[in-house]
Amino acid sequence: MKGERIANRTDFTVLEDTEDYIVVDKPAPMLVHPSKPSPVPTLWDELRALLAYDITNGAHLSIINRLDRETSGVVLITKHT
Repeated sequence: MKGERIANRTDFTVLEDTEDYIVVDKPAPMLVHPSKPSPVPTLWDELRALLAYDITNGAHLSIINRLDRETSGVVLITKHT
């Protein structure tokens, strides 16, 4: 299943989703997380919405690598610390 696209989102593509982590392909110019309050959706906002069930059941999301807004690429997010 590695490398296979699991789900397409408007803002990003989920490349792999396991019990312990999720890997997404972040497009430019999407922000990874907000630096100040803003109505512009970020990857963090979208992940929290996508993984609401996991979070309700104890998941604690942690972004392992962060990309600049202008950079597209793979981002790894753990579901447990």
